[in-house]
Amino acid sequence: MPQMRALLLESPPDLPADWLQELTDEFVEDPQCRLALFGGDETGAVLFSLWDPRVVDEVAEGLRAAMPHGATIRALALADSGFGDPAGDETLRQ
Repeated sequence: MPQMRALLLESPPDLPADWLQELTDEFVEDPQCRLALFGGDETGAVLFSLWDPRVVDEVAEGLRAAMPHGATIRALALADSGFGDPAGDETLRQ
């Protein structure tokens, strides 16, 4: 099984987080997105999402062109937990 990769989008506190909330809804509907979590506090808002590694770079490039000034995006490789064999693409372990 290919390892999952994550995208972390961060929005500074002076930028309204509406764009991240809308993006979260789009990610949830995308069949290649395995998880999308949105949250925030007084320091800003974040969107964490898990993707099939074959598409994560393409998704990140598309987002970079549309992101508001001051927002950031990072593509992250997730470490293997080392606990047993993966059960399949549909299962994520904590």
